[in-house]
Amino acid sequence: MDALCDRYGELLASGGAGNPMQSLRDWALQQPHIAEAGVGDRTMWVRFTDGRHFVFNDNWRPVAPTPQGLQALQKAAGDRAALAAAGNAEVPGNKKAVLLKHDGDDFSPEGVNSVALASKALQDRGWDVHPDHSLTVESLKQLGEIGLLYLNSHGALWGKDEENAYAVLTYTRSSEALDAQYRAELDDGTLVYNRSWSLWHQWRDREKGRPFYAVTGRFLAKYMQFSSHSLVVLMMCNAGESKSEAFRADLQRVGAATIVAWDGNSNLLGFKTVDALFDRLTGAQVLPATGPGGKPNRAFDFNDVWNYLEKSNLLINPPAEGSRPATIRRFLSGFDITNPIIKQLHVEWKDKLVLHGTFGSEPGTVSVGGTQLPVTLWNPDTIELTLPTGENDPPGSHGDVVVKVRDRTSNVRPLTSWRGEITYLAEQLPGDNGAGILHREVVLTLHVRGDAYAHRTEVDGTLQPNTFNLHAASDSKVRYVAGGSASYPASPAPTVYALRGQGDLQVVGPQDMVGGMNVMCVICRVDAVNGRMEIVPVQDVEKHYDYLINGEVFDRRADLYITDGLGFKNANGGLHSHVPLMFGTALPLGPNGSVSAYQRTIVTARFLDGRPHYQQTVTTGGLTATPALRDDVGR
Repeated sequence: MDALCDRYGELLASGGAGNPMQSLRDWALQQPHIAEAGVGDRTMWVRFTDGRHFVFNDNWRPVAPTPQGLQALQKAAGDRAALAAAGNAEVPGNKKAVLLKHDGDDFSPEGVNSVALASKALQDRGWDVHPDHSLTVESLKQLGEIGLLYLNSHGALWGKDEENAYAVLTYTRSSEALDAQYRAELDDGTLVYNRSWSLWHQWRDREKGRPFYAVTGRFLAKYMQFSSHSLVVLMMCNAGESKSEAFRADLQRVGAATIVAWDGNSNLLGFKTVDALFDRLTGAQVLPATGPGGKPNRAFDFNDVWNYLEKSNLLINPPAEGSRPATIRRFLSGFDITNPIIKQLHVEWKDKLVLHGTFGSEPGTVSVGGTQLPVTLWNPDTIELTLPTGENDPPGSHGDVVVKVRDRTSNVRPLTSWRGEITYLAEQLPGDNGAGILHREVVLTLHVRGDAYAHRTEVDGTLQPNTFNLHAASDSKVRYVAGGSASYPASPAPTVYALRGQGDLQVVGPQDMVGGMNVMCVICRVDAVNGRMEIVPVQDVEKHYDYLINGEVFDRRADLYITDGLGFKNANGGLHSHVPLMFGTALPLGPNGSVSAYQRTIVTARFLDGRPHYQQTVTTGGLTATPALRDDVGR
């Protein structure tokens, strides 16, 4: 392969080769160890006689763009940025949530309980929930701009077929005085009278038949305004039918970004869908997880929740009281999330905390353990900040991580801190007629932080192992000692071998290992599903200690540990994020997340008679997890 490259350079330098790759192929076919060769577009390949292949290319050509080209690149970048911003999952622009229901007995107690569940779920995440849940004409008139609307009542199509008007029954009973007050709305058809047969049966004898008022889409559009990325849920019969399109269009005209509505007849069984929708959107965890994960759910975005509702058969409202079933439909696609969502955490080198999730494009705030920390990078799906670090764990170094965007808070994701000491001991045992042991020891005072909880990629889905590697905190320390002696009988005098040296190693990140001196990189992974912490210490090959023969320094040696001696080895492993670690020690995690005392000795080489020659021992008194694991964290 070197020869091919050299030959190609000669062909270019000669200036006489019209097609240097073709000429290189012709030359290659004359070489005895090359069986085949071919060319492509500025590339060439060969197959050696041992069956292996080599591809050689010269197809990288840096080009200085013209002014027109630069403008095109800038426009393309701007277009991509605009598309990315338009596609970001955003929290609704207004934090006012309005949940209104008809107060008739038809909607109790299930409706009351459903509104209470959704109200608490939203309030816990920072929403301003309108305190009055009664669906009245006056309450609708005074709402102003809102980010979330839930209407639960009777609804009906009315008017001529070409009008396709739709009206929502309120709990405002008409009177002569109110008729005079609402004369303009009654005259232009934005407010209509309405009766529900079930309510009429309940009240006709004692109320003497005065109807209720019902509002139309034009009425709602006159008095309401929806913020960006808003959500409207209409649990009413026929609000999702094609004939109700004009009603939904009125809501869309004043900013409704996504509408969920019943195509057909809704009934009390629909509250199960509404409860699941708000519980899974907010991560309220009132409804237990029904899937194989078993643990509470975190908050999820609208598409994830919608897929969950579909898989759970919650998008078909079963028929009741002789009615036909209803299909629950969604219209438009502007609503994404009720709150920012944290999916996973991991800590990179230099104490950089990275949050993965759905946060939106507008920067908010992040707190760790109740302490707000400066954000260094905010992307719609990742947030970065630097953790305060020190032996006394300053405020903000670990604990519950919470993101706040537009005054709405995310689900809680704890950042766990582990501290403890791990000793790596490598020993050389004597051979025949020898006595004594040579040993090298590294004592790691480890501080590592990360996500101790498994995660889900879908609502009620199977719990998944953590996918990110962790790096030791900057206050971790390493001490090494080399010592011991071994003597072997010889003539005229025995030979004595010894190791000598001690000192400190600097804990660094992977990028600092290349060319580093007296350094160690510590990479970890928390497997929350299998309940273990994998730890990989990687030392540089700088010579740290003396190797002596009969008291004289023979040479200097390095503390490079044999990977098999650490506990596990993955043939296809790597040290980067999202790739299993290549080797290391797997330490079991207890129920509270701490690592218990552990010791394991592995023989890495043997004499011909089978006796151990080299062995390595990993020992720890345990690693304490702070805060301890708990069961109420949504996955």
